[in-house]
Amino acid sequence: PKLNDTRIADMIFGLQNKIHDFLEDRLKLPNVSMHSASLVARFSNRLYQNLTEKVKDGEDISKYLDAFSCPSIVEAFGLCHWWFSMLFQFDSLFSGGLNLHADSHVYKLKDYFAERSSPQSHSYFERTHSALLYLDTEEMLNKFSGAEIMFIDDAVSSNHGWADKIFATFSDLFFGRVKLRPKCGNLILYRGNERNLHAVRPIFGRGHRHSMAIWFTHIPHIDPKLSFRDGRTFQEIAIENRLYKCSNLRPMGDPGCKEVVNND
Repeated sequence: PKLNDTRIADMIFGLQNKIHDFLEDRLKLPNVSMHSASLVARFSNRLYQNLTEKVKDGEDISKYLDAFSCPSIVEAFGLCHWWFSMLFQFDSLFSGGLNLHADSHVYKLKDYFAERSSPQSHSYFERTHSALLYLDTEEMLNKFSGAEIMFIDDAVSSNHGWADKIFATFSDLFFGRVKLRPKCGNLILYRGNERNLHAVRPIFGRGHRHSMAIWFTHIPHIDPKLSFRDGRTFQEIAIENRLYKCSNLRPMGDPGCKEVVNND
């Protein structure tokens, strides 16, 4: 049946409550609070789908993407289709897919390669923990390929050379440290910091990928040294936002709000 707005809100809120309890009980994160949630649909990448079909038909696509022209040595072995497929996959992570990012931190390529670190975002610092629930059935998944979430390996420390870091990152882009198929019922939980830099592979085919993204806030995971221009720290803002949500939007409905509302 088609869900109305109230039923969708109840469904999302109920799921948030269950994940909230899991974070507190199983992962031992006391006083974690719910930040926000969003139903997400990823659409087919028509540009790459069309180019892939042209390659399969033997058409020269250099007029569409000059930078992707097939090297003569690759062409001599009849591997242009493999070459273009590899380049599509890499390029689409920065255009047609979901760009590399961390949920609560600012991803900067130079800083990340140099130190494997990045500052918390002024806009998304409250997304300290993330949950992603996939909603597509096998029937829907059979309509397309791709759409997997891919995490980049954070094990290469700053003590390693640039070549090691570049190799590790590029290998993860193509093969993935964690590459999860978007199957209905799969739920992944991860911290939103730079250690969980991730991207979503583009969709090839006729379908769409659907998921529910939910974010949580755990105050101790917000850097206490960071502040806005008015002098208020990130942690103070997060506490104010939590109090507002618990007092006005979710009184007693959020298990993380019971103590806040009672003390208020």
